[in-house]
Amino acid sequence: MARFMFTWELGQGLGHLVRYLPLVRALVGRGDEVWFLVKDAQQAAKVFAGLSINIEQIKPGSTPPERQLTTLNSYPEILHNFGFYAADELEKQVAAWIARFNKIRPDVLIIDHSPTAMLANRVSKIPSIATGTGFTVPPLRAPMRPLRYWQLREPAELLRSERKVLDISNAVLRRFDGRALDTLSDLISCDAAWLLSFPELDHYGIRDGAKYYGNFPVQEHGRAPRWKDHDGPKVFAYLTASRVPGEFASAIRDMSANLLLFAPNLVPGEEERFVASRTERSRFPLDLELVARQCDAAVTNGGLNTVSAFFRGGTPQLVLADNLECYMVGKRLEITGAGLLNFASSERALSLKLRAVLTDRSISRNASRFAIKYQSANSHTQLADMLADIAALAVSLS
Repeated sequence: MARFMFTWELGQGLGHLVRYLPLVRALVGRGDEVWFLVKDAQQAAKVFAGLSINIEQIKPGSTPPERQLTTLNSYPEILHNFGFYAADELEKQVAAWIARFNKIRPDVLIIDHSPTAMLANRVSKIPSIATGTGFTVPPLRAPMRPLRYWQLREPAELLRSERKVLDISNAVLRRFDGRALDTLSDLISCDAAWLLSFPELDHYGIRDGAKYYGNFPVQEHGRAPRWKDHDGPKVFAYLTASRVPGEFASAIRDMSANLLLFAPNLVPGEEERFVASRTERSRFPLDLELVARQCDAAVTNGGLNTVSAFFRGGTPQLVLADNLECYMVGKRLEITGAGLLNFASSERALSLKLRAVLTDRSISRNASRFAIKYQSANSHTQLADMLADIAALAVSLS
């Protein structure tokens, strides 16, 4: 029996948990011991309900608002805003992780967007796997690549940010006699890496020689879709904002579209922007693979899990990006020709872009092309690859 520890420190959304459900089932089923050290223990308990695992809450690293950078353009700058801003404060976070490692004594760490855990493991030296999307597992390069690669920014500025975080990290490692980082990308260099994405949707672009494990929804976390029975295109919208973009509501009405809406944060009254007889609102997450087979277009905020489901399903998409990470996904999608990108904060051109994803044959052809390319990829092949990596890691360390 082996003891596995999953970690989740930064980022939002249940994707940091749900994506590991098949793997956790397999590990528990064969008698392994599983631990989760996560920023939201309550959500983890819901996701893994019924499974015999151990869950503990951790406190993510943080930086006081007055010390935070306002416009982030690199992974090092993200680290700066989440605790990597001062050696004394970062030392406390690292000490807390080391104490957990010493208490639980895992055989393998599976690290999802947990940079402080990675830094602590430079001291604890536990076999580890870096896992997550292209955004949370950036390319191992020195200097690290900018996030806003489509903009020109003074390289010296990014280098200064990276050097500062590197110096602070190494100062903390010296206090614990840990292995120093030659470059900051060494922080995320583990014994193995799981890039849970498709090459075309990698936030940074396709990486030479990288293995992509795909991104697949877990069906039992979604209900079957229901639609209003009217003529007209079927549009699915998964929106996380509290209000509906006015031009989007107008475009849905103008195109006589049947809308299936999942908007868990919508404030009362916003739903009335849509034609009631053509709108079906779900209060629960939906089976996205089923939705993809039924709808003519999907509108999302650009979360990789959701975009990937429709990418594999061959569904034209419109991304209303509301943060940098989602913008990067939307931009990659637009480059493939299988969808379009629009700012959620800017309604200009939204109506034209929605019409395009519904009617432009080049977009639908490109979407179909990628569905054919990845038709044999699924969560079963992903799980087999993960288990094979774990077995190989165990052999190399025996």
